[in-house]
Amino acid sequence: MYSKETQHTEFKPKFNEDVIETLVAFANTQGGRVLVGVDDKKTCFYAGKILQASTKFQSFAFA
Repeated sequence: MYSKETQHTEFKPKFNEDVIETLVAFANTQGGRVLVGVDDKKTCFYAGKILQASTKFQSFAFA
């Protein structure tokens, strides 16, 4: 996991409008990573649900 937020890394505890704004900002610059489900203290929320969604996405996207 990333150790801290930087100019190119943001932690967001849940998916909301703030995540979209950050994604747009990264798209308009040099890019970056948004880790949804992680807060500023690096507490991970919804790990099981995120893993399930990621697995479903990968099986759909790479089928």
